[in-house]
Amino acid sequence: MDLFQFILGLIQVIVYGAIALAILAIALLITVSVMPKDNPVRVFLAALLTPVGTMAAVSVIGVPIEVIPGIDFIYDIIGLVLIGRAWIQFFQTVPALWPAVMAYMEAAQSPTGTSRPSSNAIPPATECVRLGQEAMHEKDYRGALLWFRLAAQQGHAQAQQWVREFEAETRNRAQEKSQK
Repeated sequence: MDLFQFILGLIQVIVYGAIALAILAIALLITVSVMPKDNPVRVFLAALLTPVGTMAAVSVIGVPIEVIPGIDFIYDIIGLVLIGRAWIQFFQTVPALWPAVMAYMEAAQSPTGTSRPSSNAIPPATECVRLGQEAMHEKDYRGALLWFRLAAQQGHAQAQQWVREFEAETRNRAQEKSQK
């Protein structure tokens, strides 16, 4: 009976953890969706949403799978790889975003609240374009759009064109889905 109670308690912890991660992912998604598009904190939180959402999905899907012998081990390996990949991608993105986020936060805390982040807080437009192209190469279109928007805000003409094309393509796909 003690072993049964232990296993039941362990399952409860796993289920509660999965629920907490799902709630955190939903809260991040809602927060990101209401923030202005040019806010660097939004870009950072959107990048954070990927590993948190991956962890939530792996946890929620894993709860019923963990009781199936044989499949649970394979699922654990696949889940670890997915979560690891998401966190590695996040930590590769953060160093370029962090100066812009900190400058934005400092500007928001200024007494007047009107100062803008310094121009060296956001990577130069050419660096943003390079990072956007890397994201495109990796088929991370959401990340590419974020980098191209940062470059476009700095006046990079090609990036402005790419952002317009991305947005037009998104509108076209939405219209096609609504017509079906």
